[in-house]
Amino acid sequence: MSHKHLPPTLLLLLALLPAACRRGSDGPPPDIAFYYWRTTFRLTPAERRTLQQCNVSHLYIRYFDIKLGPHGQPLPESPIHFSSPPPKGVRVTPVVYIKNEVMLRRGLAIDTLADHIIHLVHLIDSTVGLPPADELQLDCDWSTRSRDPFMALVDTLRSRHAYPHLSATIRLHQAKHHTITRIPNVDRGVLMYYNMGTISADTLNSIYDRHIAARYIPSLRRYPLPLDVALPLYAWGVHSDANGHVKTLIERITRADFEQDTNFVTTPGSNTILVRHSNIKGGRYYTAGDRVKIEAVTASDLRGMAHDLSRHLAAKPREIIFFDLDEHHLSTYINYEHENNFLQNLVRRF
Repeated sequence: MSHKHLPPTLLLLLALLPAACRRGSDGPPPDIAFYYWRTTFRLTPAERRTLQQCNVSHLYIRYFDIKLGPHGQPLPESPIHFSSPPPKGVRVTPVVYIKNEVMLRRGLAIDTLADHIIHLVHLIDSTVGLPPADELQLDCDWSTRSRDPFMALVDTLRSRHAYPHLSATIRLHQAKHHTITRIPNVDRGVLMYYNMGTISADTLNSIYDRHIAARYIPSLRRYPLPLDVALPLYAWGVHSDANGHVKTLIERITRADFEQDTNFVTTPGSNTILVRHSNIKGGRYYTAGDRVKIEAVTASDLRGMAHDLSRHLAAKPREIIFFDLDEHHLSTYINYEHENNFLQNLVRRF
């Protein structure tokens, strides 16, 4: 029997069946995990309460960055210092952020780099008394030019058998064009669902733009690597001069930080703040006429992310990892818009 002779109700069921199988929505919701991205590990009481409230048993902690040194050699940058150990019962996955410039370096010694990564991660673990990690995560925005060296690094790390599991962050462009950018030889990927646009003084939001995301997410159902999802829980300010030239990016700042300061003019309904008087705030100099554009994600944004992703991912994520565990922003999102257990309710949408 051809499709044109099937009853309309049956046709609708046939259309929905692949999506229902793909989403697996009948199972338990994904676990909540967090990234920790500061250079000193010290949890505040509010951050500890968040872990308890959300039943978090897994933290992804940035251990160090890798950049090119003055002579073109890969060097670790800003290794983490544990002023206190992670909470008991919380599994730690070290994350190593590798700048793409490292992968582009001609004649890069892949074996040496892999061994140095393993050694430094082990050194940090032993210093704080952590057991050897069962997973290592690599964070690198590799491109078509740096693709082969990055894939070789992943293969080399796997051949060392230092970690039972490897994971890697996956950008939207890497997922959509995976036949070109290739798929790393890891056990799982983490889809970074933020930092989608270009940082500029215009009115667009570089953290999240649903229209930009829509160009990429239909390809996710064809991505063969199991994916977890990282969602943003942060805001920042784009500081530009009177001519619209970006001066710098101000992290860990919100609109509320300016509202009671008479040196700045905040306008209801606008995310751009005008510098009224030249001043120093938070160790940063602002010139009269400068502007600060606050970029953030709203409750509606986060619900939209869950809605869109749940309909395009090939399978339900194992974890939703929020970026990042920082008291400065947590108060905004834990009970967003007076909705108790906002994050727990959000992950149930997947």
